[in-house]
Amino acid sequence: GDVDGGDSLLQVRGLGGTLQGCCRKVKAPHTGDMSGEIKSLLDSIWEHDRKQRPAFSSIIEVLEDISQTDFVNIAQQDFLRMRQAWQRELEEIYLDLQRKEVQLNQREEQVKQQQQEIEQRQNSLQQEKANLHLEQKELSNLILELCMVVISQRKTGLETKHHAHNSPPN
Repeated sequence: GDVDGGDSLLQVRGLGGTLQGCCRKVKAPHTGDMSGEIKSLLDSIWEHDRKQRPAFSSIIEVLEDISQTDFVNIAQQDFLRMRQAWQRELEEIYLDLQRKEVQLNQREEQVKQQQQEIEQRQNSLQQEKANLHLEQKELSNLILELCMVVISQRKTGLETKHHAHNSPPN
């Protein structure tokens, strides 16, 4: 989705967490003919926890030791294989990120639809509440009218009885 001012910080933070999770999966690729020293050095350099990574001076020492071995004779193809392995691994991570982005976009759409449904329900409830209020007023007015009719009939009935009682007989 689009990144706007209000959501950008949250999206960047979320992306950072996703990238950290993906980076944990990235490992130093090894070729079959690498020495144990080189594999160990690559693993330590690629360690996820920065505190576990070797200091630069330690890396230099290990590289100097390795330079005294047959490492310098490793063919160019081994480096090409390493690069290809990294590329495949990064492509897998990229595809995984794309899948997660699609899932996130779908979830955002679901949330938007749910919010719209909630707003429609709230509007409908407000309208029903307003209608109920009008009906209550109308009912109150009808009850008041009925009371007035009853009072008027009683008054008329009393007056009729009073006239009949006070009138001389024919």
